[in-house]
Amino acid sequence: MSNKRGRPSKFKDDYVELVKKLTLLGHTDEELCEVFEISESTFNRWKHDHPDFGDAIKKGREDADYDVVRALYRRAIGGYFKVPDPGDTVIEKYVPPDTTASIFWLKNRQKDKWRDKKEVDSNVNIKLNADEISDDVLAHIASGSSARTSQQKDGAKRSDKLH
Repeated sequence: MSNKRGRPSKFKDDYVELVKKLTLLGHTDEELCEVFEISESTFNRWKHDHPDFGDAIKKGREDADYDVVRALYRRAIGGYFKVPDPGDTVIEKYVPPDTTASIFWLKNRQKDKWRDKKEVDSNVNIKLNADEISDDVLAHIASGSSARTSQQKDGAKRSDKLH
C-alpha cells in the first residue's frame, strides 16, 4: 500500500535530457517551470525526488558557463579561429583582441587590481587629552550635541561678514 497522497507526479524520465538541453541554452528556473507547466515548489521537489534531474540542471549550467568563459577569453585575447564559410568549407579568420572583453575579464577575475571602485577606510582615530579641551567642548561631546561651541559660532559670524 502506498503512502503517497495527492495527485500523481507529472514528472517523466525524458525530462532529464530535456532539462539539460534547456539549461545549456541558458533557461532560468522560472523559465523551466513554464516549459514544464509546474510551480516553483514542484520544480524544487522534482530536483529533490529525482537526483538525476537536479544533476542534469547543474551539469547543463556548468557546461554553458564553461562555454561562455572560453568564448569571452578567446574574444579578449584574439587570434585565429575556424569559422564556417558559405558552403561546406571552414576557414581560419583572424579576430583582433577585444579591449572591452579584456577589461570585463580583468575586472571580474582580478577585482582588487582592476575594479573602478576603490574602497577607502574612512575611520579616523583621534587621541584627545581631556585636560587640553575646554569644559564647554567636553559638555557638547558628552551630550552628543551637534551644536557648535560659542567660539566656533563667533568664527562663523566673522567669516559671514567677509562675504
